[in-house]
Amino acid sequence: MVSQHFNPGNASTGRVYNAYNGGKDNFEADRALAVQVVAVAPDAADRAADLAGFSLAAAAVIAAGVGQLVDIGAGTPAGNSVYRVARRVNPDIRLVAVDHDPVVLAQLRAEAGDRAVIDADVRDVAVLLRGLDAVVDWSQPLGVMLCAVLHFVADHEAEGRG
Repeated sequence: MVSQHFNPGNASTGRVYNAYNGGKDNFEADRALAVQVVAVAPDAADRAADLAGFSLAAAAVIAAGVGQLVDIGAGTPAGNSVYRVARRVNPDIRLVAVDHDPVVLAQLRAEAGDRAVIDADVRDVAVLLRGLDAVVDWSQPLGVMLCAVLHFVADHEAEGRG
């Protein structure tokens, strides 16, 4: 298992996005960080809403073209989620959510239904691939979403020196 011990005093990116989008699955530390970011980047909340819209549109396009969708850095499921949109477009799609935040993982598992949930950090490729090997059919087309994830990976981590 990759996820860290949960501390509500530590903000989480996924929960900050949740706060921006009017969600209820965030804590004081997440809301405080959201306010700090808006102080520096006043359009941050608008960009979070744009990201949510883009993610839904991307899920629809992927679901229309392939039978498997992996959402890495899935974040907190909300309302009209990536999974609901993909399922409406393709009722038979195989859905996989990947995240490493313990609160997000608990929420994803509680709502999992017919999607797989993998506890992995994008920076730990070996763990990520082991998790995917258990649920993905590599002989079939696969769509992968990495929305609002890679800018949190430091250059040395991306180069494998993390």
